[in-house]
Amino acid sequence: MSIPKDSIRQASEGSIHLDALRGAAALIVFANHTRALYFSSLLKPAQPAHALAVQRPSTQQSIVPEGFGEIKFASEAVVIFFVLSGYLVGGSVIRSLRTARWSWRVYLTKRITRLWIVLIPAILIGVTLDYVGIHISGPGSVYTQPAGMELGVAFKLFERFHPTVLIGNALFLEGILVPFPGTNASIWSLVNEFWYYLAFPLAALALATKRHWLLRLTWGIGACAILIFVGWPIAILFPIWVFGALASVLPRKLSLKQAKGLSWISGALLLVGMFGVRLLPVRAVQAEYIVGLLTSLLLWCVVQQTSPAKEGLYKTVAGFFSRISYTLYLFHLPMAVFLCGLLNSPWHGWAYTPKNVAMYLASDTVIVILVYGLWRLFESNTDLIRAKVFERERRMS
Repeated sequence: MSIPKDSIRQASEGSIHLDALRGAAALIVFANHTRALYFSSLLKPAQPAHALAVQRPSTQQSIVPEGFGEIKFASEAVVIFFVLSGYLVGGSVIRSLRTARWSWRVYLTKRITRLWIVLIPAILIGVTLDYVGIHISGPGSVYTQPAGMELGVAFKLFERFHPTVLIGNALFLEGILVPFPGTNASIWSLVNEFWYYLAFPLAALALATKRHWLLRLTWGIGACAILIFVGWPIAILFPIWVFGALASVLPRKLSLKQAKGLSWISGALLLVGMFGVRLLPVRAVQAEYIVGLLTSLLLWCVVQQTSPAKEGLYKTVAGFFSRISYTLYLFHLPMAVFLCGLLNSPWHGWAYTPKNVAMYLASDTVIVILVYGLWRLFESNTDLIRAKVFERERRMS
């Protein structure tokens, strides 16, 4: 997801743990989606695609369509992303307001450049892969949304190639005015984040400043108008994003020893919570709020680990997957569906044999390698492009 990393020292243990959490969340979403293209759940038989379609989980009656759950943590992982984003982006908004350094121009430039640098290529490359994949994978492939496939990404596929759909997604209108583009259903959470980026500063300006009451009222109405416009499925998750922002400003009074101990405890609670809301018939919105609160608690504990981070494999791996997490999130589904069309056509569910698992892992490895190349091409240049945008704005002003 689209989370800057400028709120705590990069060399601290806390920052490395945040990297690990962010990278793990991206890998959970990635592995969950790719697994569902080949294998049924280990805990329950495959469900019809419409039951497990990739969508905002709050639009479902429960986080488990029927009965007890399965090994599918994608929606919980997205909630973790929301809390991380709220912590870092929302926290930066609060600090800017407190120090009288707030600027809509600077804020929106940073946010939009960060989002578009990956989003626009992901939309274009994704639909290109879908179009090619449809024509080379043959009849009965994954692109026909065959019966028994868990991941619902190929319904009415050609309708989602229309230019208005692509433009609407680039303008963060997926799920509001247009469907997701091609098979790239993961875009829904990025749309949420964009509108949270707009609503939160308006709400903060309305509540936390000493400006004239009429101006504050205008800002408050603006925040409410945004949440009304985007609709219930997006608005209901906004408080979870705010949890992260609030965690960034809570007093930090733990000793290093206390922070480490409570981090282990809160991390264990988060894992238990993630399993619990999958295995129990919990309504989606309740599950999301449970995971969001537990993630916020974990963040508050982790960032108080301010001792210098040690060099090693953990730091390297955490940093790598954190850096590519946004690119991985936005590009993985069209790539995974394309490879599935090549490896498994006509589509059929795979048994858990050593050969099939090895092919699946090899496919995922190829995707990670390709994503890294795309990260180098696009996302890694964010600061450079952003600097050029600011320079152009400076010259025009």
